[in-house]
Amino acid sequence: MENTRTPERQRNWFLTGWLALIVLFNLFTVVSFLTGGHNSLQYQIPPQEGTPQWPEILVILAAGASILFCVAIELGYRFGWYGLVVSYIVLTAGSLALGFNLITVLVAVIVFIVTWALIRPQWAQMK
Repeated sequence: MENTRTPERQRNWFLTGWLALIVLFNLFTVVSFLTGGHNSLQYQIPPQEGTPQWPEILVILAAGASILFCVAIELGYRFGWYGLVVSYIVLTAGSLALGFNLITVLVAVIVFIVTWALIRPQWAQMK
């Protein structure tokens, strides 16, 4: 319990947990698309002909990239934030190309707001 006595340490632990949730969510997205299924959380329909369409490839690549950028944020690199923003924009665009999807837009907005709120106090110390 000594590690969580100060607000900075509490924020760092919460950031670590938050980034872990983002990684798990995107890992679920990548695995579900690569195994031929679909992401039921985002109401996306699997392709009819069995081969991935370009929006699905965008979603897979952006979800995989966001996992790497979460690791970069955890290691203290600023480019992780920029990469996370770009990857979620691409992920949302690919998801919306598959069909209108309000949940993906809401997830992207929540990820942007919460992640920025958690890393903003330590922005000056990031590499």
